[in-house]
Amino acid sequence: MCHEKNYIYDTYGISSITYEVGDETPRSAIESSAIVFAEEMMSLLLRHKTGTKNAQ
Repeated sequence: MCHEKNYIYDTYGISSITYEVGDETPRSAIESSAIVFAEEMMSLLLRHKTGTKNAQ
């Protein structure tokens, strides 16, 4: 079985992230946590050294 995340990484060297919340999570909590997640993720991405997946 092919998982899309693994296929994209194996083929293009592009990582992905899955952000999941519970079905019963209040929308206000999702909005608050999504903002923090997005800001922290961008901070990490901007600090990440780019290159091919096989680069050392």
